[in-house]
Amino acid sequence: MCSTISSIKTFKDHEYVLGKGTGDVDYAYFVLEGEISLILHLEIEEIVKSCRNVRFKVYKLRKTSEKLNKKKYSNVYVDTCTFLPDSCFNIGENVKDKEFMTTHIAETKCLCVPLWFMAETPKLKCWELVKLDLNYIIPSKDQVFSKLYPGGDKLK
Repeated sequence: MCSTISSIKTFKDHEYVLGKGTGDVDYAYFVLEGEISLILHLEIEEIVKSCRNVRFKVYKLRKTSEKLNKKKYSNVYVDTCTFLPDSCFNIGENVKDKEFMTTHIAETKCLCVPLWFMAETPKLKCWELVKLDLNYIIPSKDQVFSKLYPGGDKLK
């Protein structure tokens, strides 16, 4: 039955697979050929502070709850990881604020399986454990920000 409700999608190089309003969030993607990069979009505010006539810069990550029009943010795009053949994504892990895009390889193929099918099929319930692993392994925006700007949000 999985073969009748799933499909294989082919993507060209540097094409969005999921994110920025493209792709189907109701499907799990299994990479068959090629590569998919996970891109995080960070909005960073640069604040200049002074202490005893010494000026320094502090960086702050924009939280999704903050209004954008109050402050000026710089856009930083971070290639967080690459999904190679035999890997998967969007199986239910947190993909909010994440963009999945093919790399420079000419053609990437993904098997797209409906999430409802994976959840209802007893043999596929193992993906719940994989989902937990992906949420743990793939860094969040806060984790990426703290690596790029050590001590950034701590200095206010």
